[in-house]
Amino acid sequence: MFGCAVDYNLGPGRRTAAIAPMSHGAGFCFAYAGPFLGGTTSMMRRWDPEELLHMIERDRLQTIFLVPTHAHALRQVMEQAPRRHDLSSLETIYFNAAALPVPLKEWVIDAFPHVGVHELYGSTEAGIVTNLRPPDALRKAGTVGHPWWMTEVTLLDPDGREAGPGEPGELFGRSPFTMLGYLDDPEATAEAVRPDGFLSSGDVAVRDDEGFITIVDRTKDMIVSGGSNIYPREIEHVLAGCDGVAEAAVVGLPDEKWGEIPAAFVVPRPGRDLDFAALEASVRAVLAAYKTPRAWRAVDELPRNSGGKVLKRVLRDADRPPGEER
Repeated sequence: MFGCAVDYNLGPGRRTAAIAPMSHGAGFCFAYAGPFLGGTTSMMRRWDPEELLHMIERDRLQTIFLVPTHAHALRQVMEQAPRRHDLSSLETIYFNAAALPVPLKEWVIDAFPHVGVHELYGSTEAGIVTNLRPPDALRKAGTVGHPWWMTEVTLLDPDGREAGPGEPGELFGRSPFTMLGYLDDPEATAEAVRPDGFLSSGDVAVRDDEGFITIVDRTKDMIVSGGSNIYPREIEHVLAGCDGVAEAAVVGLPDEKWGEIPAAFVVPRPGRDLDFAALEASVRAVLAAYKTPRAWRAVDELPRNSGGKVLKRVLRDADRPPGEER
């Protein structure tokens, strides 16, 4: 919480809000940081984008914590709002829980031009691991920044060697925020935490020559198609920038010939129809052909948990995935 005071402008007399679910680590910690640090927290009983805009205006909120799902909803409301709310008190927004698609981040920065936007990466087990701060928010959009306060990060290849710049490796972190272990489960603890105290994130990441870290994908979400590794997140990043797409999730579906094929579940922007042929062409123009989704489905929304994370297993395991298939 003291780190939050330094980075996100929380502290004595400062005003923040409880927006994310209080049942989650981040939702509780960032909400309680207000009074813990001598400030105040306005409580939102349930998520409502219009109510949040009203709260910012009414309570003169200065710092808020959001997840990308909140930003999607705010965009829809603010683009159609009959009046503009007075949001001049707002100074800092920090995002966590899931990757913030670059086009959505660009919208946030444009819609809140005088607000510092942070993008965090972390977990319940590790706390905050990295932070992309406002000066680099657009220049390094798509990354999650550098290791946070008192945090060490290492990227290891399958043989346990440190991955070089641009090389993918599993991300491990060590800090005073790292968990002691899983309750009454020493086997799971030993599997997650190395003897040197570094905790596995379960994510594959790359680091550029400036030290900025990009999360490639969850190791368990990687698709193996015809012997080739496909990371869904890079496909999702392309689709997020396509015309008419509100958001998308890519998962691997069983296939007799290839083992798995990438399948895209796409949510259209309000009032827009999806052109799957155009989306396929957009992916092929940027990525290798074998990474292009072989199945396309339009869905009204993506399944999420209460913390805003997409439940890919629901998409992957459904007997008949929702929406239309081409």
